[in-house]
Amino acid sequence: MVREVLECLKFPTMFIEWIMVCISTATFTIQLNGGDYRNFQGRRGLRQGDPLSPLLFVLVMEYLSRLFQEASSHAEFKFHPNYKYNRMVHLMFANDLIVCSATKITLVQRLMTAFHRFSQSSGLIANREKSQRVMGGCNHRQRQSILAVTGNQEGTLPFRCLGVPISSNTLSKLECSMLVDKITKRIRVWATKTTSYKGRVTLINSVLMGIFSFWANIFIIPQGAIKEVENYIEISFGVLMKHIKKSLISHGMLFASLRKMGACDSKT
Repeated sequence: MVREVLECLKFPTMFIEWIMVCISTATFTIQLNGGDYRNFQGRRGLRQGDPLSPLLFVLVMEYLSRLFQEASSHAEFKFHPNYKYNRMVHLMFANDLIVCSATKITLVQRLMTAFHRFSQSSGLIANREKSQRVMGGCNHRQRQSILAVTGNQEGTLPFRCLGVPISSNTLSKLECSMLVDKITKRIRVWATKTTSYKGRVTLINSVLMGIFSFWANIFIIPQGAIKEVENYIEISFGVLMKHIKKSLISHGMLFASLRKMGACDSKT
């Protein structure tokens, strides 16, 4: 499939041959009990960690994107209500894929047909144990029909993607428990170690604020969740709290203000 994609994208012939040599001549060896065994040739793909692998993966995923684009180009196709203006069908990061559409079984079938075409061409299939179908605005019968077509289990909001919860509404304090747990787990480890005053300040400012800023770039963090983190740090580190308390609050207020002005995009 790689050759077909490269040819379709009109890469130079010599460049395509170089890539195919890298793919088809890769060999592997196994070390067992300290001994090396003879090399053997792989049947498909590149070795793990090959720098060429992610670049080729992006090109192959372009084929999937074009299949979804073709499936959604028909006049009867209806986009997800939140994405009908930018005509977005899917979001993809590495091997994580989110597909969006209106909850009509004919539309779901069209998208599944496109995905099956991609699977047959590339050999890549969805992991059904990790795949979910989240639906809203449809009755029980529609839900069961769509689940039967996709073969996925039904999921609920919020669901996790790239380590953060995805929800249709502003996150509540309860839904931010994942963020609070991440930070408090780190604090528990640090609080038991004999780290210097300056070292603890550095850990809090760099690591904890890094985690918080990552979430604040995507969501508006509830003040209740910020307060819970503040209290836990204050109990664990005492006087160090005064160095970061204002920083936590300013982060939350900054991104809330940007969100209201429309300057902070959810993709940022």
